[in-house]
Amino acid sequence: MAEYIRIPYGDYSLNIIPNNLKDVDALLVGDVLSSGYFGCDLCEVKEDDIVAIIGAGPVGICSMLCCKMRKAKIICIDIKDECLDFAKKNNYADYYFNPNKCNIVECVLNITEGRGADCVIEDAGGDNTFEMSWKIARANAIVALVGMYERDQIFPLPQMYEKNLIFKTGGVDAIHCDELLKMIEEKKLSTIKLITNTMSLNQAKEAFELFRNKQEFCIKIAITVD
Repeated sequence: MAEYIRIPYGDYSLNIIPNNLKDVDALLVGDVLSSGYFGCDLCEVKEDDIVAIIGAGPVGICSMLCCKMRKAKIICIDIKDECLDFAKKNNYADYYFNPNKCNIVECVLNITEGRGADCVIEDAGGDNTFEMSWKIARANAIVALVGMYERDQIFPLPQMYEKNLIFKTGGVDAIHCDELLKMIEEKKLSTIKLITNTMSLNQAKEAFELFRNKQEFCIKIAITVD
């Protein structure tokens, strides 16, 4: 951590924060907001789509923010009740489900009158979330795989055959930072509520330990230089 850093080729990789925004307004643009927008963009989300978002962590919440901006209906899925509660408290989605407490396929089918979700954004990268993503998708849906997997995933093509699904994935394309900054400037987006903790630079070690071990609930921690 440093107050000043040198960025090689900065003219090509940095974005200017508009004068009327604070640093904290733009803090998450190049990371989780770009990731969340990437999933929304891959799925080509449009008004009234029913979008299932797997994972209510920082990236998942940013996907919800971007899909909500496009006036989609959102199904929030996470195995942690505290993450679901945080999302619900801030009205990030229309429906909230813990797959450990319900049959998630049945829940999504009930909401969608038996069709399945129009779009699925997989932001969790868990052991069973890839399987969940295609099972809750409707026929001809787009499934965006944004989460990072630690193991190879299996495509059971015979089971998927009649669904005619489109899968999109890859490293997050962070080329929309200027566009996202403009959306924040126009108050169409805000990631401020994701910063649940603020700590000073001399508390950096404690901040990393808190984020790693989650002794208390947190989404993102901002480290400030006084």
